[in-house]
Amino acid sequence: LTNEMKGPLNEDHLILAMRVLQNKCFVGLLEEFDLSLQLFESYFGWSKVGDAAKRKECTQKIESRKDNANNHPTLDEDEGGEIWGLLEQKNLYDMRLYEFALGLYEKEKEKYGGDIVVEVVGGSSLPSPPPPSPPPPVPVPPPPTPPPQEPSPPEIDPNEPPVVQHPKYDPYNWNDNAPKYNNINNYPEASEEGGWELHPQKNNMPSTLMDDPSKVTLPPELEARYTQLSIGFTDIEKPFDKSKNLAIFWHIPKCGGGILEQLLSNCIGLVEANKVGSREGHQNDETLTVVTHDGSQYVNVDTTTPNGIEHAKELHLASSGLADVALTSYLYDAASLFTNNGNTVRGKCFTMLRHPIKRAVSIFYYLKETEFGDANLSIFKDMSLEEYARSQWCEENWMVRFLTNEMKGPLNEDHLILAMRVLQNKCFVGLLEEFDLSLQLFESYFGWSKVGDAAKRKECTQKIESRKDNANNHPTLDEDEGGEIWGLLEQKNLYDMRLYEFALGLYEKEKEKYGGDIVVEVVGGSSLPSPPPPSPPPPVPVPPPPTPPPQEPSPPEIDPNEPPVVQHPKYDPYNWNDNAPKYNNINNYPEASEEGGWELHPQKNNMPSTLMDDPSKVTLPPELEARYTQLSIGFTDIEKPFDKSKNLAIFWHIPKCGGGILEQLLSNCIGLVEANKVGSREGHQNDETLTVVTHDGSQYVNVDTTTPNGIEHAKELHLASSGLADVALTSYLYDAASLFTNNGNTVRGKCFTMLRHPIKRAVSIFYYLKETEFGDANLSIFKDMSLEEYARSQWCEENWMV
Repeated sequence: LTNEMKGPLNEDHLILAMRVLQNKCFVGLLEEFDLSLQLFESYFGWSKVGDAAKRKECTQKIESRKDNANNHPTLDEDEGGEIWGLLEQKNLYDMRLYEFALGLYEKEKEKYGGDIVVEVVGGSSLPSPPPPSPPPPVPVPPPPTPPPQEPSPPEIDPNEPPVVQHPKYDPYNWNDNAPKYNNINNYPEASEEGGWELHPQKNNMPSTLMDDPSKVTLPPELEARYTQLSIGFTDIEKPFDKSKNLAIFWHIPKCGGGILEQLLSNCIGLVEANKVGSREGHQNDETLTVVTHDGSQYVNVDTTTPNGIEHAKELHLASSGLADVALTSYLYDAASLFTNNGNTVRGKCFTMLRHPIKRAVSIFYYLKETEFGDANLSIFKDMSLEEYARSQWCEENWMVRFLTNEMKGPLNEDHLILAMRVLQNKCFVGLLEEFDLSLQLFESYFGWSKVGDAAKRKECTQKIESRKDNANNHPTLDEDEGGEIWGLLEQKNLYDMRLYEFALGLYEKEKEKYGGDIVVEVVGGSSLPSPPPPSPPPPVPVPPPPTPPPQEPSPPEIDPNEPPVVQHPKYDPYNWNDNAPKYNNINNYPEASEEGGWELHPQKNNMPSTLMDDPSKVTLPPELEARYTQLSIGFTDIEKPFDKSKNLAIFWHIPKCGGGILEQLLSNCIGLVEANKVGSREGHQNDETLTVVTHDGSQYVNVDTTTPNGIEHAKELHLASSGLADVALTSYLYDAASLFTNNGNTVRGKCFTMLRHPIKRAVSIFYYLKETEFGDANLSIFKDMSLEEYARSQWCEENWMV
């Protein structure tokens, strides 16, 4: 619908596709095939064509063929789980277009349905009309994200000299001039104290917030992000298996990550991937190896930066088995570690959280007291905590932003729900406020309690814990005493506060499930980290990951002993060459096997409320506006009545949406003269004049409108103005528009189409490829492929309609 066959799509393409459907195409639904057919007949005047009795008899005959067709397994949204999510991720724009089309269809029923009664043919409908579900509201594309708003300057004494602005420092832009928060070795966390009493914010969550965020349907873009993580990370409910999983520590600055890193490597003896292994010239190594640093072992990659993660992916870190744990703040980038072809390992996330306000205070004192050697950071030296809390440099909902990959712009409840869902399903949660117990819960879940020598571990732990005494302490902030400053920090971190409270509940469940008889032993007379009243050092914000490039979905988790899937570059679902299945040839797959009796099952309404109701009011980029104009030259608006003397009906054929059976009904039963591919057979493909030929009792014009070359030939023969065809069938609307551009031609096209739920169409495409004999070795790959493998593969269609 946008003629964008390669490269990425965006909201503008979706808007163009919506505009084309809205103005240029009369929409039918496979899920209501009978009623859609009668709406077509009403609009195009076909209900008065031919003999009614013969039409009914013919319809029964064609409908009976469906019973002999092979049916394939179906996929339901509730039961499809991860496979549904994978297919949905690849077809998000088609899903939104389909929901928009449901609204158009309802309007058509109101306008053209009249007193239509869907008659049951031969005891069953064709495909039988189910009790329709009310279609969801009609979405339209969201406006571009507004630019982030500049926070108001600090309200300080007007007599004070103004604070100098240092635009180079941005807490979410970790450039070379900013503190290296993403380098977990730059700030030893041994100074973090974990002895604070749990002090969550009072429960102020709206009562409407669901207890289970997994039950909330999010906007498609956010659902896609969750799917992106799900491809890389398995649910935390599933037990950890070292042969199938790699532990990923999601590092939140100033939450004890530094001391945890040292304990895991120095005391437990785990091999880590963080930043240490890439030092001393190893950052550009072309093969993986384990290096030793200060007696601990590290893989020679850096997983603390997006570029480092990309390099680790290229070296196949996940499937190498060299690392026991990788540390990063970038979960969405880290998910790509598990998407290499042939990789069957998946990530298991764990993390250490801290009260957001106390973390914010720690971040401030870290900026204030640490020497970075950069004049841009000198601003913090003489800044007060209140000035920081009011400034543009104060972090705002760090956890929710990194858990949703929304680094700029406003957040809303949907982002909070996504963050909750990620923590609930994908991350094992620990608390800095209960560091010792959290560490033992991690050991219990990941099986690390059995690693290394117990006595040496205890001695090592005491040694690392003793380093805390040499750390500088900073003032703390209490909710009751903090007053206005607490309120300012809370205002900037409301979503993080709510996420933290939600996480406390997850932590309690983990204690019940994995705590068992754990007794937190006091090390050296104090807990680890020891509970002295001192507050921890400054927090550590971390960099926003740049928008990741489109990632190859990870391969399915299949038996590693199976032979690898052979790549067949000749097959491309968007290049209908001679070696690919002829989806553009509607006669190659009789659609009689399509079942139309499914209940309408559109995706739940999860469009952003800001989505516009009328895509025609949106101004598109010039290139896309030009494409719409190109179609408008060939096709008149569907609002104008059909006039056979001035219009030619063009059926826009979408594979596996009932086109085959509709073609037969139009030609065999209604008696229309068609232009598709049939008329060009038996040597007619090179005819130099137009004529009508007969095939199996039906009539066809001797051209092929199902391929671009065939359309060009039909244009040369003036098909549109000839008056010979009642309807032409094609998948190529932009090529078909050229049929109406001959000099002297006054005929214009009228588009109509049959749509189908995109996920169910994708499943049908897969089984078509799997079960059909094409006589081409390049397509044998589908014979032994599972639906999940197909959904993860490069061959799975992506937003075909858009």
